[in-house]
Amino acid sequence: MITRLKSCFVTPLAIFAILVLSAAGLPNQVIAAAIPLIMSVDWILARVRSGVNVMSDMLVAILLDELESKEASDGPASIAAKSSML
Repeated sequence: MITRLKSCFVTPLAIFAILVLSAAGLPNQVIAAAIPLIMSVDWILARVRSGVNVMSDMLVAILLDELESKEASDGPASIAAKSSML
């Protein structure tokens, strides 16, 4: 059953939920009713995780751009002085 679910592109969370709910001794009708609820919450959480990932990538790009522009405006003499301090 699990290999059939994997081949249908079901998320690992749904497979894990099926295993946990069936191990808890719940009837198949309850498991069948719970899976759509779990999947809809997981879908929303996945969108939030993707948004956080994009925002963090943007923040790093902005910080690196600011760092590069400050080093470029300082000129090569100040960069050499900073590297000699290390």
